[in-house]
Amino acid sequence: MPGGAGDATQTWNWYRSQVELSHERLELYRDYLEMDQDDLVASVLDAVAEDASQIDFMNQRTLWVESDNPLIEQTCNATLDRLKAEENVASIIRETAKFGDDFEFLHYEKGRGVIGHEYYPPDMVWRYEVNGELWGFTSNEQTGAPRAEDLTLPWQFQHFFRLGGRRSPGARYGDSWLRPSRRLYRKLQMAEDAMVMYRIRRAPDRDVYYIDVGTETPPAEQAAVVKMWKRLFKKNIAYDPAQGKFRSDYNPMGFDEDIFFPTNAAKTSRIERLQGRTNVGEIFDIEFLVNRLFSTLRAPKDYFGFGESGAFDRGKSLEQQDIRWSRGIKSVQLGATQGYARILQIDMA
Repeated sequence: MPGGAGDATQTWNWYRSQVELSHERLELYRDYLEMDQDDLVASVLDAVAEDASQIDFMNQRTLWVESDNPLIEQTCNATLDRLKAEENVASIIRETAKFGDDFEFLHYEKGRGVIGHEYYPPDMVWRYEVNGELWGFTSNEQTGAPRAEDLTLPWQFQHFFRLGGRRSPGARYGDSWLRPSRRLYRKLQMAEDAMVMYRIRRAPDRDVYYIDVGTETPPAEQAAVVKMWKRLFKKNIAYDPAQGKFRSDYNPMGFDEDIFFPTNAAKTSRIERLQGRTNVGEIFDIEFLVNRLFSTLRAPKDYFGFGESGAFDRGKSLEQQDIRWSRGIKSVQLGATQGYARILQIDMA
């Protein structure tokens, strides 16, 4: 294709492949796991868990049971203490916000009830439903009726999940807090990587060393002279057999990627500064994507240190200051309270 159209087409096709999203359940989990490695996204998830697991001032608990029957109230609160709910609820909420789902394998004994629970990664547990009714859990997706030995009883797992506003075939699983940010996160990662590579290759200043090699010096000797001066201004890298690794001796006069250029006696030796790019502060595209990412995460960027508008007090809970954030917090709180309520029902049964 003329005019470099072929390269442009290849670049466009590559870009489209990078931002193309799969809605398969396991692919969703892989994306959420990768996003949690990003410091910005991880900070938002931490804030979700902290705000959603605040201790009530009157009860001095995060989770508690109230009932007209004092025995039920006492028994259920004792069960929450036995299960260390106060210690575990924040991590369960964070996992539910990240993946949309949190599966806990329940350990119980007859006569004692539920005595503990164990976390299972969401990609290892599948719900098996018949006509919308939960019949149990399996270790992989079922296309037909599973064998009895492959089906875990419905009360063997507790499925914590965050309710979303979607109606889709996968609606029997939870809706991640991060789902609206998937495509935007990929775009931001590509833009940041491109910016870093550009800075490394184009932004640094470099020095050009013009070395006087003389007019009568043969070309081979000219190259030797340039190499000699280059070694003087570079780090010395050598293999250390005692430690089994390469050793770099620091040279305070060394500057990587400098240019050494031979010249003759008519032009005396000198050093010139080869300027790098001066537009290193122009990151409008990155800022635009970061702003959009905060919007899809329901997170005011000022609260997380990316702005100085003064509209938010970082010393106070964000739930008390932003209505969209507060509504999102209620969605993960609801998933946690419903999940623990079912565990208590299983315990009493």
